[in-house]
Amino acid sequence: MLFLIPASPSPKDMEDPLLKDIRDIHRETRKSARIIRDSRVRLLEIQKKPNLTEADMKELRERNELLLREMERFDRLTKNIQKLVGTQVLKLKNSNVEVNPRLEHICKSIYESNIVL
Repeated sequence: MLFLIPASPSPKDMEDPLLKDIRDIHRETRKSARIIRDSRVRLLEIQKKPNLTEADMKELRERNELLLREMERFDRLTKNIQKLVGTQVLKLKNSNVEVNPRLEHICKSIYESNIVL
């Protein structure tokens, strides 16, 4: 499931530290996802070669290590956002404070999706 974070936040959203944290994590997660996707594609290309050179073997090892690091990073980012949002959802449930509707929607959709990677 993808969550769309507005590219140009409203002035009210700019003040909200949770939305800023979510936006930062979203940006970093997209970077990791791109690296993971590109590395996976390259690994599959190399593995399809009938004869692997020493350079291919070296690239396989390096790409594999990069892929593992980025997957761990992606997992940490996902857990961070779930923690941030989970805390916010609990606060929302236990308070009568008026909340930015966009923030409430983002938090609830992320929290209720039970993201598993």
